[in-house]
Amino acid sequence: MSFSKTIAVLGGTGTTGSQVIKALLSSPNPPKIIALVRSPEKARSKIPSEVTLVPIRDSTDVTSVTKALEGVDALYAMSPPQAEIQVTSDAVTALVRPFPCFGHIFGNERNGVMANSHVMKAAFNAKVKHIVYLSCIGADPLSNIGVVRAHGIAEQIYKHYHHSLTVLRPSWFMDNFLTQTRTLYLPPTAPPVPYISAQDIGLAAAKALSDGPEQHAGKIYELYDPKILSYPEISSIIGESLEVPKPAVVEISNEEMVKALEGLGDSEFSARSSKYHLLSKLQHLQW
Repeated sequence: MSFSKTIAVLGGTGTTGSQVIKALLSSPNPPKIIALVRSPEKARSKIPSEVTLVPIRDSTDVTSVTKALEGVDALYAMSPPQAEIQVTSDAVTALVRPFPCFGHIFGNERNGVMANSHVMKAAFNAKVKHIVYLSCIGADPLSNIGVVRAHGIAEQIYKHYHHSLTVLRPSWFMDNFLTQTRTLYLPPTAPPVPYISAQDIGLAAAKALSDGPEQHAGKIYELYDPKILSYPEISSIIGESLEVPKPAVVEISNEEMVKALEGLGDSEFSARSSKYHLLSKLQHLQW
């Protein structure tokens, strides 16, 4: 079977990557799809058989990632949800040298930005024509919020290497509430915000990837439902949709939430990057 285009997907077993693959396969003329995965053996049961699995054991190995991307027309890229790899100060310094204003990044932020930089270099070397990058709402390289700053920096690095870049900036995932059917926790200062489903993110990414850089290069798309929801409204929606008692809405301080998430195994960086922490910090956004 011949294909008009080859599209590679990072994180094909993840929340958004799996939805990107699903949307691409359901299109009228599906492209050849390659899923870049750490372990093909583990990923096979989670990814449709029509998708080719290509192993990349180490996303910081530019040579191996370049080889995996050879012949690819477009790439769906994202940051690892938790970049816990160890990075030396020298490596980080070398990474940000072309970007002096980013010299303040630290810890897990550096790891996430470093992983993005290597993937970007590999895509550039492999002559990938179009990149669709999953960022986050409010991404800003000068933000005082770790994950928002890290995505802002990653966007700038991607732009430095590739002119045919499309950025998706989704708001918070509605899917996360599927695990919170009894109690909803939020910081006292949390404003009502819009949400989006991973399925809609997948559809948007697939559309950009399929249309190509001619229509979407250089564009930034903020993705969120036009309806702004408060936690009491979300509680009512969950109760009505699942036909269960409405989840209780409980206010909890940022520090209490960070400690609770750390107690569940999250790193401090991941805990402070959580929706609960960000909700009280991004009140300046205008929806």
